Amino acid sequence: MYDASGDAGIRVYSGDLQLSSGEDTWTAVGDIVLRLDAGFPLFARFGGEQPWIADHAFRAKDPVVSIPESAVLRMPPIDSAVPEAPTSTSSWLEYEIPMNELEAGKPDRINRMILHVNGRLANLPLPQRMTADGGSQGALRFRLPDWDLTLAEVGSQTDEHSFSFVVEATLRSDTCDRESVKLLTRRIFMLLRFIASGGITVGASVGFDSDNAVVWAAWGAGRMEKSGPRWCPRRVINTALPEIAQGIIALAEDPGLEACVERSISLLLSVNEPGVLDTKVPNACSGLELLAWAVIQRKTWMTTDTMRRLTSPARLRFLLHWAGLPVELPPAYTALQSRHKRKNQADLAGPELVFDVRNALVHPPKDTTDPEWPSRGELLETWHLATWYLEASILRILGYEGEYVSRLNLNRWEGETDPLPWVDPAASLAVAQSL
Repeated sequence: MYDASGDAGIRVYSGDLQLSSGEDTWTAVGDIVLRLDAGFPLFARFGGEQPWIADHAFRAKDPVVSIPESAVLRMPPIDSAVPEAPTSTSSWLEYEIPMNELEAGKPDRINRMILHVNGRLANLPLPQRMTADGGSQGALRFRLPDWDLTLAEVGSQTDEHSFSFVVEATLRSDTCDRESVKLLTRRIFMLLRFIASGGITVGASVGFDSDNAVVWAAWGAGRMEKSGPRWCPRRVINTALPEIAQGIIALAEDPGLEACVERSISLLLSVNEPGVLDTKVPNACSGLELLAWAVIQRKTWMTTDTMRRLTSPARLRFLLHWAGLPVELPPAYTALQSRHKRKNQADLAGPELVFDVRNALVHPPKDTTDPEWPSRGELLETWHLATWYLEASILRILGYEGEYVSRLNLNRWEGETDPLPWVDPAASLAVAQSL
C-alpha cells in the first residue's frame, strides 16, 4: 500500500482532524505522517494562526488526535492539507504532535487488508507468483481463522528493522468488525514473531471494501525489537510458516488455550532478547508454569484441587511428558550437574533444577551475612534449558513436525537442524547426549 519511506516519512492522511484536551475539542486540517521503519512515531502536523495552536505547541501535554468518522480515507494522499504560511504574518506556527497509534474508518466494511511488516523473516526467495502487471513477486500463501493470507516481499532490506514484507488478508467469512480485525492482527503478529524468534513489528494496516476502496486504516509506531537465536532457520520459512499457521487455526478452537500460548510466546521472546540472565530465567519459568497449567487442565489428568497441590517442578514434568521431551539433564551441562550432586537427591532432574535456580533468584538468600546466588554457569545453562522446554512445548502444542534448531545445540553450522523429540525420540536423545 505504501512505498518504503525515507527520512521525511509518508503522508498517510490529509484532511480534517479532531483534537481533544480535557473538555475542549477543536477541528482543524492537517496531515498524518508515518515512517514504515521501526522506532519512529507517527506525527500529526498542523499549521496556522489559531490561538489553540500556539497554546498547545508550548504545553508539556499534547492534545489527543483523532480522525472524524465522516473523513474520506484516500490512500495515499498526495497533497498536504497544512496551509502554507502567508508572507505577511508573524503569528504563524507549525506544530507536530507525536503519537504511538491512530485508527480511522469503518472496519465492518472490510473485505481485504494489507499489513506492513518490519523485520527479517527469510534469506531465501519466497515462492514466485505472477503479478497483475505481468511481473513476478516472491509470495507465500497461508491461512488463519476466517482469512486467506499472502506474505509478499517488497524489496531488499537495509537493516533488520526496516520495512520488508506485506501481508495481504482476504476475508472468508460474511462479516467483519473491529474485534475480528484486532484478532487477525494479533495472530499475524504472534505467528511472525514466533517464526522469526522476535524482531518483527506490524506498523501500518489498511482495509478495503469489495469495490477496492479504502474504508479503514490503523497506523502504528513500530517498536524496536531484537531477535535472538532462532528455532526456525530462514531457509525453511516457506514450509514452517504455513504449518505453524495451521496450528494456530487448530488452537483457535480453544480460545483459553490460545490466550495461554500467546502469552507464553511473549515470555519466550522476552527471554530470547539480549538482557540479564537474572530476569530471563524467572520469565521462562513463568511461561512453563502457564503452559503446564493449561495442558494439565485440558487433559483432566487430575482434579483441580489435586493439581493445585502440585509443585511447579511436578507440573513441568507433566508438561514435558505430554510433549515428549526428556527430563534428564544434558550431560554437557556441567554446572547444573554439579548443582545436582550438591543436592544429594538422585531422582532430581531438569524440571527440579530449573525451578531450584529460579527460586534462588527470586527469593531472598537465607544467609544475610554471606548471600549467595547461582553461578553464571548455572544461570546460563538454566536459561538455555528452560527456554528449550518452553520453545519446544509451544511447537508441540502447535503440532509442528518440520525442521527446527534445538536451543540445546546452538554450536553448529548455520542452517543445520535437529530432530524434534516427538518426531524422532531416539535421535533427539542421541543429540542431547552428544553435547
